Amino acid sequence: MGQISVSKQDMHITYDALNQELIINQKLQIVNRLHQKVDTIYWLNWANAYTNKNTKLAKRFIENYDLSFHFAREKNRGKVKIHSLLINNQLGNIQNLESDIYYSVLDKPLKINDSIQTTINYRVKLPNRKFTGYGIDNRQNMELRNFYFHPIAFPYQKYCDKNIDNYPEFPTRFYIQLKGFPTKKDIYSNLHIQDNRLSGKLINPIIIFTNQRYDTYIINGKKICIAHQNDKINKVSKQFLLNKIMSYLKDNLGEYPYDKILISLNDLKQNKVYGPDLLPGFINPYTDELLWESEILHQLSLKYAQCLQTDKRKYPWLSFGIAGFTEYEYIEKNYPDLKLLGNLEQYRIARLYYASQVKMNEKYPWLYLYMARMNQDQKLTTPLDVLSNFNRKVASPSKAGLGLVMLRDMYAEKVFENKLKSFFQSGTQTFITDDDFYRTFAHQNNARWFRKYISSRDRYDYKIKPIKTRNDSIEIRIQNKTGNQIPATLYGIRNDSIVYQKKLPQIANDTLIKIPKSTRLTMAGINYFNNYPEIQNHNNFKKVNHFIFNRPIQARLYQDFDNPMKQQIFINPYFEYNYYDGVILGGQIYNESFLHNNFFYSISPSYATKSDKLTGSISASYNQYFSNFKPYAVKYGFNYKYFHYDNDLAYRRLNPYVEIKLRKPNLRKRKGENLLFQFMYIDKDPKGLVQTENENYKVFDIKYKIFDVNVIKDFYLNTDLQFSEKFGKISAMARYRFLSNQNRQWDFRIFAGAFFYNQTHSHYFSFALDRPTDYLFQYNYYGRSETSGIFHQQFVWAEGGFKSFFDDQYANSFIISNNVNIGIWKWFNLYGDFAWKKNKKLPVRFFYDSGVRINLVQDYFEVFFPVYSGLGFEPQQDKYYQKIRMVFTIDINGLFKMVRRGWY
Repeated sequence: MGQISVSKQDMHITYDALNQELIINQKLQIVNRLHQKVDTIYWLNWANAYTNKNTKLAKRFIENYDLSFHFAREKNRGKVKIHSLLINNQLGNIQNLESDIYYSVLDKPLKINDSIQTTINYRVKLPNRKFTGYGIDNRQNMELRNFYFHPIAFPYQKYCDKNIDNYPEFPTRFYIQLKGFPTKKDIYSNLHIQDNRLSGKLINPIIIFTNQRYDTYIINGKKICIAHQNDKINKVSKQFLLNKIMSYLKDNLGEYPYDKILISLNDLKQNKVYGPDLLPGFINPYTDELLWESEILHQLSLKYAQCLQTDKRKYPWLSFGIAGFTEYEYIEKNYPDLKLLGNLEQYRIARLYYASQVKMNEKYPWLYLYMARMNQDQKLTTPLDVLSNFNRKVASPSKAGLGLVMLRDMYAEKVFENKLKSFFQSGTQTFITDDDFYRTFAHQNNARWFRKYISSRDRYDYKIKPIKTRNDSIEIRIQNKTGNQIPATLYGIRNDSIVYQKKLPQIANDTLIKIPKSTRLTMAGINYFNNYPEIQNHNNFKKVNHFIFNRPIQARLYQDFDNPMKQQIFINPYFEYNYYDGVILGGQIYNESFLHNNFFYSISPSYATKSDKLTGSISASYNQYFSNFKPYAVKYGFNYKYFHYDNDLAYRRLNPYVEIKLRKPNLRKRKGENLLFQFMYIDKDPKGLVQTENENYKVFDIKYKIFDVNVIKDFYLNTDLQFSEKFGKISAMARYRFLSNQNRQWDFRIFAGAFFYNQTHSHYFSFALDRPTDYLFQYNYYGRSETSGIFHQQFVWAEGGFKSFFDDQYANSFIISNNVNIGIWKWFNLYGDFAWKKNKKLPVRFFYDSGVRINLVQDYFEVFFPVYSGLGFEPQQDKYYQKIRMVFTIDINGLFKMVRRGWY
């Protein structure tokens, strides 16, 4: 395939230390290898992606819930200033197309196979390294990458920098002269270094000036520079391990196409192994040598994959697959019995858990299924910049690697490895696409399933039906529950040993397999080694002639990995608190392992220390997911709770529901809609001798929610329609929050609610200005019946949203309330609320309040100090401390979800 190529890059770079700028004179020889004339040259210079907060890179940070760049000072941002462009020694033009993309219109079209000489003079202001790892830090350490002009090889590759390291460049010969750079810094590069001259042919040069120590090794004529990290391993051991890894890579993928490999500190931080190296050092169950080996294997596998001349943004799975498969094979060949828990398996308590039996390579299906089980995986053909962070770094590489493992198993021994080696070597010399891979591998040996595996989100699920024995054979029927086909192998097991093994044809429907009775197997199953990504493995094994209790029940404290041969039950101790029950101690009995289950149940008996009563809850739900996101999911469930709402007064809540979840296929955006239908049955112990309408009631509730959330702007719209025997009501809440350019939060909220009919005799079901009664028990009140004290001062964002207490706070006809919050400095905000409410047979009344809000952790810990309201100047009034309102919660799961935003 033809392309715009560069035969030579000649750069003279002078460092201006005062302004932290690079002064660059760059000469390029550009050749038209396309099959058509070219009248416009498109350029990339990703250094200009740092120029302001409106670039694609800046928006990427926002998607990742990272505000560091958005509020960065101008001196910490980067930019490019062009002084001149010469084309064949004639003054040319160069203009911005989009931040870090430029274009030049040629005076004369460039003919096929003709070339032009271009010279560009420009300055690059270096960004702070804290944003992406590239640029300069406060100690004058520099890592330079993608800072120069490079013509786009294909017109469609107008790719802005999005901090995903996929610069669309092809091998080019570089000559770089450096001047004025700090002499007290060591210089490292993937180019050859001689004094202040750098040279070499490669893809994407990197230049580092640092005091960080780098170790250099010579392996089979290749120079490898690695940022020094582990002092516990001597250089001789590292040399031995590097020889081992590089010999393996050469045998399986061929010679590395360039003379030098640089593994920077930034590489080590950005490209984690997501396995051994994520555990804290004080509990790490691996040897230092194994940790270092796995980390460097991961880095070198990625370096190899990055040598492919392919569009890494358009076809990311090619690099994912080859790097993932390479690591998988290395572990399989060198450490076939290595366990995921390392040496923890030697401890008796660890051996109680199935996790102790899981081998290291089984992490690949787990990492993919972690997202697939929640319907948050993405097609492997999804462009790299559209993948969510977890899919890009973890789930998609795992699935792609497993795809190559399954493809390998369809070939004779060594055939696949030889074909892959040949394909890789070809891909380092010429431009390749995914079609080249399909033509090489997937058109033979009935492997066309592979293309669908790559290009879809299909689920795979084989099931073993009850096994029957005949006179001379054992009959095993295998069901394909989804109809999607991938290779499978049938295993016969006796006494935990494999006594029979057979590769199966691709199964589209129920298939009957007969095997000799002489095998004397006691159990049969598929996916025994868990080396392909089956969405559900609980139905993979059956005992011979057993029709019930095929999988014995196994109870474990805390969670474990899925054990396909056991019916697992997990027990977690937990505690809660409310004022009437005191500390609630209990145990949650549930069925969900580390991976999400579509069907989930939880039984949580507990003991309330203050009320001295048994309390608890029961819940069950089933999630039905849709691969086309139309809808994203439907959830069916119910829950039952029994706790106390006042001293010695209990409530029981039964709540069946159906929830429809809508979400956009672009998982990088937290945008969607939920529609909830639920029935609420509430039964409360009466406060008096006679039960009233406030203590036993039923409500049918329909909620509709729209949300569009990121770290700069939040928008929510909630509507609620309720019907009961005594009342019918509708309400809507809209809330818009955003951060200004001065890092001040503005928060606008409006709530409106009205009754269709209201035959109640109290305000228990009425709308409230400042503290709703929560008759559906959906708010996390710790002292819901308190009329004074700290628990009465607890604030929840609901209904009127007022912070001041009013005696006449309820509305049994309608209410319209507005809440405004303005950020002043850091956590300090000013708030103001105003509302109109009406009770039956009374005129409309107006209310307002205002004060200071200290927002320490939004929605989790906030304090409101009322200042002026319809009650007057409140700080001068008696017992002002009782007027202060607080948001506080011990919702650990909610806090965890907040922390991990932007990762999924």
